[in-house]
Amino acid sequence: MLVTGSPVFRYHQYEPGAARGRTDPDNLRSRRGRARADGRCGVGDTGLILAALADAVGEAARATPQPREALARAAPGAAPLTAERVLDVMDELAPRDAIYVNEFTSTIEAMWERMRWERPGSYYFGAARGHGFAVPAAVGVQLAEPDR
Repeated sequence: MLVTGSPVFRYHQYEPGAARGRTDPDNLRSRRGRARADGRCGVGDTGLILAALADAVGEAARATPQPREALARAAPGAAPLTAERVLDVMDELAPRDAIYVNEFTSTIEAMWERMRWERPGSYYFGAARGHGFAVPAAVGVQLAEPDR
């Protein structure tokens, strides 16, 4: 498994202890931040690592996977109003090139299942511990992508 440019293990509940640093290999070897069962991990320049990997990997011999079938839409007017229904309405009404910024882990699974993100750069998420991230991030994304 390769994870780059993103936290690997998201935090969903409080556990006492010191906050972890982002690039300290000792933190990566800790109980919850362990990248491998044997405790080995690597920290480096993401751009250089990905460039080396891109040079070493060829085109896949398999066909491009088919898009997933869309889930049945949540029933309008059903009570209580569910996150799934809100996401369905957003997906129906928003332009196909809309950009979404989210900071809540409680709805992420439903978003992945129900939203049709068709363009790269359509979804931004603070990977937990990011409450208050979405509003300033949305402003920054809009400044970076004024045509979307």
